[in-house]
Amino acid sequence: MIKDDLNCHKFTNFSIKSEDIRNLILENTNELIAILNDKFEHEYINKTAYYNVLGYEENEILGKRPRDFSHPDDMKRIIDAIKHGLITGESTYEFRIQHKNEYYIWMETKGKYFKDGNGNFKTLFISRDIRERKKTEEKLKKSERLFRNIIENTKEAIVIIDLNGKLLYASPQLSKMLKERKISATSRFFFYIHKDDISKLVDFYKHTIKNREISDNLLEFRIKTKENNYIWVASTSKNYYDDSGKIVGFISTLKNITKRKLAEERLKESEEKYRNLYENSPNGIILLNEEGVILEANEAAGRIFGYNIPNVIGKNYRDLEIYTREELKKIEAQYQEYRSGTKPKPIELQLKRGDGTTAWISHQMSIIQSEENLLVETIAHDITEEKRAQKIIQEENIKLLELNKLKNDLVSRVSHELKTPLNSIYGGAQILLEIYKNSMRSEAIEFIEMIHKGGKRLKALIEKLLDISRIESGKMQLNLAEENLAGLIKECVGELSYLLKERDLNIELYLPDVAILRVDKIRIEQVITNLLSNAIKNTPPEGNIIISLYEKNDSFYFSITDSGIGLTTEDMEKLFKKFGKIERYGQDLNVDIEGSGLGLYLSKEVIDLHGGSIWVESEGRNKGSIFKIRFNKN
Repeated sequence: MIKDDLNCHKFTNFSIKSEDIRNLILENTNELIAILNDKFEHEYINKTAYYNVLGYEENEILGKRPRDFSHPDDMKRIIDAIKHGLITGESTYEFRIQHKNEYYIWMETKGKYFKDGNGNFKTLFISRDIRERKKTEEKLKKSERLFRNIIENTKEAIVIIDLNGKLLYASPQLSKMLKERKISATSRFFFYIHKDDISKLVDFYKHTIKNREISDNLLEFRIKTKENNYIWVASTSKNYYDDSGKIVGFISTLKNITKRKLAEERLKESEEKYRNLYENSPNGIILLNEEGVILEANEAAGRIFGYNIPNVIGKNYRDLEIYTREELKKIEAQYQEYRSGTKPKPIELQLKRGDGTTAWISHQMSIIQSEENLLVETIAHDITEEKRAQKIIQEENIKLLELNKLKNDLVSRVSHELKTPLNSIYGGAQILLEIYKNSMRSEAIEFIEMIHKGGKRLKALIEKLLDISRIESGKMQLNLAEENLAGLIKECVGELSYLLKERDLNIELYLPDVAILRVDKIRIEQVITNLLSNAIKNTPPEGNIIISLYEKNDSFYFSITDSGIGLTTEDMEKLFKKFGKIERYGQDLNVDIEGSGLGLYLSKEVIDLHGGSIWVESEGRNKGSIFKIRFNKN
C-alpha cells in the first residue's frame, strides 16, 4: 500500500503533515524506506523493516552509502539507474543487498529526488524483498529453457496455427525442413501445402476441433520447400486454447517422412515388378508353408506339373504323389541344407505330372521369414527337353566313341599290316642301291631311288600313326634316364647336316657343354629331329638357323630359330593339332612342302608326357619362326 501511495504522488511537492501517522506507517511496513542526503548517505531508515529484512541495527546503516551493502556485480546497474534518475527525477532497478549474515537478497528499488523544507536535495528509496519472485522467475526461465531445448532439438517440427491458417509459432526444425532461413510468424501455413492435400488437411483440423483432443490418426501430406520441391510429412494435431478455454488454433507436429515414402514407392514398384515376373515367369514358382502346404503358385507351375492351380491350393505337395520317395529325400536334404545357413545348389528331379506323364525339373528353394511364420519358395525350371537332348547326346557320344575305337583299331591294324611288306620293299630297294647300283642302268636306278624314297616316307608315316595310336590308347611308355641334353642336340644336328648342306643353310649352336636331364632319349631325339627338319624345310637357301639351350630357375629352355617363311596367327593355331599341316601349294616359296601334319602333334604329346611345354612364336609371314621347349628339371 505505502509503495503505491508513494508512486502516486509527485515527490517534488512532498510534505508531511502528521508526524505520528507517518511514523506509524513507516515502522509497520515490510518495505525498506530510506532517505539519503546530498552526499548519498543514509540519514533515515525505517529501522524495524531494515532489521527484519536485513538484520541491521539503525546505527549500522546511518551515515553509510547504499554501495557499501550492494553486490559488486550490480554496481554498474546501480550507477546507470542513478544517472537515469538524475535525468528523469526517478528510477526503478533491481539489485542485491548484503544481509548482515553475509548473504545477498534481491531487492526492487524505486527512487525519487526531492527537496526538503529547507530546500536541500534528498533521495527517497523504497525497496522491497523480491526473493520469491526471483525464484519463480528462475524456475520459469529453467522451464522455458527446458521446453525450448526439447522443442529445438527434437527431430519433429512444432507449429502453432490460428483458425485462419496463420503461423503463430514455428520451431527451428520447420526452417531446416523447408530449407528456409527463417519462417515468418505471419506466414500462411497453407501457402506451403500441396494443393491436392489442402482439403484433407482442413478435414483433419475440423476433426481435431470436434473431438477436442489429440487425434490418434496421423495425417500425411506434402509441404513445399524453398526450392519448390515437395517433401512428405506426417502430422499430429491438438487444439490450442486461450485463457478463457476458447479454441483459437492448433498445435501440430510435423515429421519428415520423405525417405519412408520414397522407400514405400520403391517397394510398391518392386512388388509390381515381382508380381509381373511371378505371373509371367516361364519357371514354376510355388509358395508353401513350413509343413509343405501349397499357399500360392503361378500359371507356369500348373503347366509344368500338369495341375489346375486352384485345385491344389491348400494341399500338401507330398499328398499329390508328384515325387517318388527318393526324390522327396533329395528335397528334404536341400531344405535342411538351406536351414543350416548354406545356400544349396539346384537339384534335378524327375516327377509325375497330373496327366500321368513324366517330366524333369531343376529345383531351387529359398526361405522367407515373415512376421508370423516361415515360408518356403520353390522355383521349378522345366528341363525335360534338355534331358532328352542330353540322352540323345550321350547315345551319340557312345556311338562316336565306338567309331573312334574302330578307327583307332583300324589305323593300328592297317599300320601293322603295312609295316611288314613296306619294310620288305624299302629294304629291297636299299639293298639294290647299295650292292647292285653299279651294275644297273641309270633308268633302272632312277626308278629304284623313287621306290626307296617313297618307302622311306611311308615307313615314317606308319611309325607316326603307330605312335599316335599308342598315345591315344595310353600305351606309350617313357624309358626315362639321365641324359646330356646338349649332346643329344648335337647328335641330331649331325644326322641332318647333309640336308643343311643340300639347302645351303647356315646353322649356329649356343649350347652348354653339359645339361643333364631325365628324359626318354629316343623320344626327345625324335622331337628335336622333327623341329630341326621343319626348320630346314621351311627356310629358303642361304637362310639361317640358330639353336640354343640355357638354364633358368628350375628349367632348361631349348629353342630353334629360323629365318624362314614365318607363320600367321591362323597357322600357329593349327600347328600342334593332328594333321595340322599348313598347305603352301603354288606359293613359290622355294621350301619343301612335303609332310603329314603329324610331327608337331607327336612332338607336343611327347613333351607333355615329360611334364614340359612347347610353343611357337612368329611375327608373321616371311619373318621367321621360333619353336621353344621348356623342360622341367624336376
